[in-house]
Amino acid sequence: MGDPRILCLGEALIDFLQVNGGDDFKRQAGGAPLNVACGAAKLGASAAMITMLGRDLFGDFLERTMVEHYVDTRGVRRTDQANTALAFVALDARGERSFSFYRKPCADQLLAPAHLDDALFGPELDVFHFGSISLIAEPSAAATRAAAERARAAGAWVSYDPNLRERLWPDLDTARRTMIEAMALADIVKVSEGELHFLTGEERDEGVGQLLARGATAVVVTRGERGCSVFSPDIDPVHVASLGAEVVDTTGAGDAFVAAFLDAWVRLGIKEPRDVSDQRVAAAALRGNAAGALATTRYGAIPALPTRAELDAALG
Repeated sequence: MGDPRILCLGEALIDFLQVNGGDDFKRQAGGAPLNVACGAAKLGASAAMITMLGRDLFGDFLERTMVEHYVDTRGVRRTDQANTALAFVALDARGERSFSFYRKPCADQLLAPAHLDDALFGPELDVFHFGSISLIAEPSAAATRAAAERARAAGAWVSYDPNLRERLWPDLDTARRTMIEAMALADIVKVSEGELHFLTGEERDEGVGQLLARGATAVVVTRGERGCSVFSPDIDPVHVASLGAEVVDTTGAGDAFVAAFLDAWVRLGIKEPRDVSDQRVAAAALRGNAAGALATTRYGAIPALPTRAELDAALG
């Protein structure tokens, strides 16, 4: 089997990460879909990105970052109509984040269905991954739905991370409704425990059934330092412990998990729902947990994403 082909769509932005708890901020490439694309590429996958960037210095930096990480940029478009989005990220003593976003309007919201490159949706595509930020405004919401439908028609898995950022939505009811509706597009859904509760109103894992009922082959619930659980209709729930790590920054940890989980999902030979087994799911989850843990030991998102050699070494 060749290297997985993973296509990501959504926001690519600049994270200005707080340095040493002070007033200085360091520029980093960010945006969850871009993090996943770069994370997959660092693991040896053939990764590509679909986004819209401003025709500005920040857009230049992001496109250069993709090229440096061997991410296919055929799906990247540039515009003069809006600037590249920015996010300022402050860290507390535990490495947890708080955000201030500058994206009203921003370039990635202007991505439209007409900007999608048909060549990226060929039969060789293994996984298409998206999040909910591109669903907040049009025309990027229509582009996201169109891309997911094209990927599914091509026979690829469709992966979805709701990635709740409350301040970006007009209101939480709209966020919840839009995120739930997008479940119908996805085969693999990754949520945190908090997002699961937000979406379903249920405590602990009682809400997983609601998400599976919308057609997902697998729902992955990440639990931070307590690992993750994977639920699929035809197997018992799989619970996998996390690797211990000395946390300095949680930025990008969830995206590191997604990149490693999807990379392993394909390499383990899960081509259709009947290929799902508890052994394969546990192996993919273990690699996801390890990648997420490694990402917390360094500052930033993309610089902290592990390489395949680092991930293999961590797993012994």
